[in-house]
Amino acid sequence: CTNGEDSDYSYDNVSKLQYTHAFVLEVLRLHPSVAIDHRRAINNDRLPDGTFVPAGAMINWMPIQIGRSKHIWGEDALEFKPERFIDLKEPSPFKYPAFGAGPRLCLGKPLALMTVKTT
Repeated sequence: CTNGEDSDYSYDNVSKLQYTHAFVLEVLRLHPSVAIDHRRAINNDRLPDGTFVPAGAMINWMPIQIGRSKHIWGEDALEFKPERFIDLKEPSPFKYPAFGAGPRLCLGKPLALMTVKTT
């Protein structure tokens, strides 16, 4: 992509902006648009670690904390390093919840990323 009248912001060209993509992912890892979220259990359930969740319980989770976790991202978790996403397939949405995960994954994710890269 270039500036000016001859700019080509086609999907194919914008998709080649690897460092820009990594930069955007790193910004959203450290500063997610939804920092804290919650869900209410409709039925009794069990978390992956075996924790029992009774029906009606409220579960709070913090994407901002997940994005800054040294356990998940390593000792440099608080450093801004877009390079961590270069040559990396998209991270698991459960490790990188900036766009949600599972059945609540944001359908607008590709459009949002494209918009950020072109504006």
